[in-house]
Amino acid sequence: MRTHNHKLTSALLIPLFFSLTSAQPLIQRQQQGPPKPESTPERSAAVKLRITVTDGLGRYVPDLHREDFVIESGKAVRPISYFSERDEPYSVVFLVDISGSMETSNSKVNRFSFLAGAVQRFIQVANPDNEYLIASFSREPRLLLDWTHDQSAIAVTLTDLAKEKPGGQTAVRDACFFGLGQARRGTKSGKAVILLSDGVDNAIDSNIKSITPQRLKQELQENEVQTYSINLGSLHLSRTDSPNFAMEVGGGREMLENFAKPTGGRAFHPVNVAGLQAAFEAVAVELRVQYVLGFNPSPQTGQGFTKVKVRLAPQVEAKYKVKGLLARHREGYFAGVGQK
Repeated sequence: MRTHNHKLTSALLIPLFFSLTSAQPLIQRQQQGPPKPESTPERSAAVKLRITVTDGLGRYVPDLHREDFVIESGKAVRPISYFSERDEPYSVVFLVDISGSMETSNSKVNRFSFLAGAVQRFIQVANPDNEYLIASFSREPRLLLDWTHDQSAIAVTLTDLAKEKPGGQTAVRDACFFGLGQARRGTKSGKAVILLSDGVDNAIDSNIKSITPQRLKQELQENEVQTYSINLGSLHLSRTDSPNFAMEVGGGREMLENFAKPTGGRAFHPVNVAGLQAAFEAVAVELRVQYVLGFNPSPQTGQGFTKVKVRLAPQVEAKYKVKGLLARHREGYFAGVGQK
């Protein structure tokens, strides 16, 4: 059975609130039974999917079994060859936008000054064996801190970042491409990128070779990296500061959603500092309560992109007395890519 340390259990039970999204607490099974032994893989699977299961109220659902899931790929149900619900460590990339659009209308308020505390809370709630990398970007991405477990180094890096003055154009897609590449260098079984930006890509300089939306989407589809985005443009940090509404016109919100959705991640749009902190905590919790399912694709599967749908078996809602169950995961896979 999946076990959680005290810090994680506390985080799951504390209600968190922010605009449009909320961190989901862990629901408790109402039907009691004998303890379920920790899942062990039967054999290596060709394709693995990380699944987040929530109920109709957005709460995470623990303690499901292999037989509670159904995988559909290539218009057919595929047998589940691998199942795990263990809390596995992640290699997590924090990708921070420091371009000109991050400057606030109140010169005394700095969007980045709140990141150190939010990231510290993330680390407290997250798996203690996680490793972290920090990068920033405007016109080009910049590696600030390579893979580390050192919390003091992370705090110093973010404190120094808060001293920088935002400026320059924003090559968001290029930065996301860079972040995915850095995540693949991580040593942990799970990989994740957390994008902190308003999502507006305005890199129009002819010297910038920008990644196209189509190329970025393919990169998201080809890799087993989970992606999340936290909207810094929607923050209202003081009475005299206002959100960056220009991002709505420039498609920033849509870009943030499109970065997270293909991998089964989420986009958050907090309106204040409490919401920003809650978003970080929500991601930290989610990475600890996922299931990993594996299956062997059909021999008839071609070399192109194949969509996958994971759903809960019909009897699950009645069995666990919960309603509106949703399984969130990456949209599919390319044959031969990300398979083991």
